[in-house]
Amino acid sequence: MIKLVVVELKKIFKKKSIYVIWGLMFGFCLLNNILYYRDYDDNGNYKYLELDNLKEEKLKLEEELLQYNKDNQNEVTMYITIKTKLDILKLKENFSNSSWQYHKVNTYLYDIIYQINYYQYIEKNIDELTKKKEEYQVVLNKLNENNYKYFLNMEIKKNVDIQNELKKQYLNENDDKIKLDLQEQIKNNELTLKILNYRLNNDIKEDNSYLNLALESYQENYKTVKYFEELGDIKSYQDKFDYQEALSEVKISQYIVENKLNINKQNNLSFQLRTIVEDYEIFIVMLVLIVSGVIICDEFRDGTIKLLLIKPYSRGRILLSKYFTSIIVVLISILLLIAMQLIIGGIIFGLESLNIPVVVYDFDKAKLVEYSVFQYMIIRIGARMPFLLMLITISIFLGVIFSSTIISITMPLIFYMFSSTILNLASQYKLEIMKYLVNFNWNLQDYLFGRLPANSFINFRFSIIILLGYFIVLWTVTYIIFKKKDIKNI
Repeated sequence: MIKLVVVELKKIFKKKSIYVIWGLMFGFCLLNNILYYRDYDDNGNYKYLELDNLKEEKLKLEEELLQYNKDNQNEVTMYITIKTKLDILKLKENFSNSSWQYHKVNTYLYDIIYQINYYQYIEKNIDELTKKKEEYQVVLNKLNENNYKYFLNMEIKKNVDIQNELKKQYLNENDDKIKLDLQEQIKNNELTLKILNYRLNNDIKEDNSYLNLALESYQENYKTVKYFEELGDIKSYQDKFDYQEALSEVKISQYIVENKLNINKQNNLSFQLRTIVEDYEIFIVMLVLIVSGVIICDEFRDGTIKLLLIKPYSRGRILLSKYFTSIIVVLISILLLIAMQLIIGGIIFGLESLNIPVVVYDFDKAKLVEYSVFQYMIIRIGARMPFLLMLITISIFLGVIFSSTIISITMPLIFYMFSSTILNLASQYKLEIMKYLVNFNWNLQDYLFGRLPANSFINFRFSIIILLGYFIVLWTVTYIIFKKKDIKNI
């Protein structure tokens, strides 16, 4: 068997197409790393999205403002509304899009600017206009001074007042329905106060920093988790799925904030390695299909199958050797891809991020679990291997039946390319019968760490049974046809 595999490997590595795919893989890996290095900031955020949108929005508002006359009584209200938005955008241009001022200038100055425009163009009240301009200047100075704690204390005071008022209303209210609503508002405001005080004590600004993003994610998803937990028994599958997603985000966000560790930063070597097979999946799929598609079909096309079958090997061994060869080439390609990423990513980003753990919430263990990037990568690759093995099996099956390289490559490729469309249609129209398709079950990554799959039709045990069923049937048919195939006229 080993000799047969070595012979098959020598044949495969003579194919120029293998090296072309590897070359493309290298080129894409290099380009991908350069783009992440160039286009993402120190917090791992995309640099240009908000700036481009800001320019477009400003231009649009300037054009819209020209359509209204501030001296026309019927148009002045719309004029000051648009002008206020434009004034805010002009102020935002003075701050970096990653700063807290950029994100909060609208919150702290919109109402003041609107009132300035109101008193200037509608009321034309000089005294009130002067007061509002003074208030505007105070707030603007605090923004320019980077005095974030001033605004935090202001928001805390405001929310404390709101909380006291809500509690007072709750005590004086007799309607049970209104009391429930007030109780919910009190809980939400308690969470807001908790977050605001945490920001104040830990100096976390509302900017593009990973700490702020984690804190915002925690606040948003915490409400969802509490909502589902208060429901008690969650019956809907979609609700269970949403609860899992929210709980995972809460736990991971809490970990980031407490440890002050940016574990989700995208522009580093660690993140690029985590999902490497999925990110470069199209290249792996092309290699799978090229190798498994030609490994048998070329034998029939060139007539070398006769020379192979006269040797003292059974047809079953020959078939298995070709299958194992395909697997080995795929594994070599994955290892080569990892090596490419380590070298290119190591040069561009450095190796320091390899020490950052990958943190996931394990629902089976009901706790956060830390993995090294290599442990996590191996787990994900292992869960993706059934998909690659099934593609090899399907391609060899078609090659044995039709003895056509085109069919054995293109048919599985088309099936793969339209797989997500098929899954979406099945989910959208509740076509449960489609759960028996192999592509519904070949991605075992959906089940990692006790997660629910996106589709309620399937579960881990069902997917394993379906995969084994397809594997046994396809290989049995492949073996029978290959064993009985007439090669005299080839």
